[in-house]
Amino acid sequence: MTTDRRILGQLLRRNISIGQLAAFAASSLIGLVIISTAVRFYTDITAPAASDGATDFLVISHGVKGLGSLTDGTDGFSADEIDRLRRQPWVKRLGTFTTAGFSVSAGIDIGPGNGISTALFLESLPDEFVDADPSALANWPHSPHQAS
Repeated sequence: MTTDRRILGQLLRRNISIGQLAAFAASSLIGLVIISTAVRFYTDITAPAASDGATDFLVISHGVKGLGSLTDGTDGFSADEIDRLRRQPWVKRLGTFTTAGFSVSAGIDIGPGNGISTALFLESLPDEFVDADPSALANWPHSPHQAS
């Protein structure tokens, strides 16, 4: 087996230089990236057109700048920006997320003095944007004004 590899190595070195081999590897990698990008672009473009209308919505998010969302909450959309979006000809309906007015956290204790916790962020949408069975909602035991 060692002699087979040696003979194969001699044949490759005789007909292909190291530079040619490196150029071949680099061009193959570039070609793979181009083909992968083209396939990804094609699937991104054709997926919404091929759907049955279940994805006829668009979620727009505002850019986060610094720590504004943690300090005074100014990183969200202003009322003027929401109004300008609502007036666009391609907008049929517009709904905004509403942030919960209370803090929620989850944690776990792992023995004495050891534990982890995190803050959870709850948001809601207007009812017209939620695909839920109205009969199931009628049996929901919670009232919006009920204390936990």
